[in-house]
Amino acid sequence: MTSLIAITPADAHALTMVAILAFALGSLVTMFLIMARNGRRNAEQDLPEFPEEKAPKKPSSARKEKSAKPVAEWERDGDWWK
Repeated sequence: MTSLIAITPADAHALTMVAILAFALGSLVTMFLIMARNGRRNAEQDLPEFPEEKAPKKPSSARKEKSAKPVAEWERDGDWWK
């Protein structure tokens, strides 16, 4: 069988590896470009993802009244660290 392009198996392997490496490098460059573009965004242009977190939180007095003496030393309220 005759072919239009005569490539030896060793050359085909090398060309395949070059194509795979070029694809991988292109993928990495694309990811870095996207990350750099997103890193330069203005904060004013972005919509707030969690607007309720920016509101000042007032300490709840009900939480303090609710907490009773623990039954054992290892039993504490769920928010004992706050």
